[in-house]
Amino acid sequence: MTPKFICEKIDVQCEGVPAQPSSFVWQKKEYRVTAVKHSYQDWGFARSAPKKNWRSRRHRTYFHVQTEDGTLFEIYLDRATRGEPAWILHKILSP
Repeated sequence: MTPKFICEKIDVQCEGVPAQPSSFVWQKKEYRVTAVKHSYQDWGFARSAPKKNWRSRRHRTYFHVQTEDGTLFEIYLDRATRGEPAWILHKILSP
């Protein structure tokens, strides 16, 4: 399956140290995470960044999570937003 891009804000609950997603709500439905398959940091620059300095870097932590129904999602925590960090459902990797 080709990944399906979503890019919508979601509400995420975390557990553990370091904190990892344990469930999230997307379109009024709760998804329970059964496994975090992979995680990584993105400190790169957006293509549209006018200047390449630390302020224009991304500050994201990506997680590939599997839910109870077996679906694999890619979600990320965007800490570069003003105010509270935002959780984003980036894409559905497999049904």
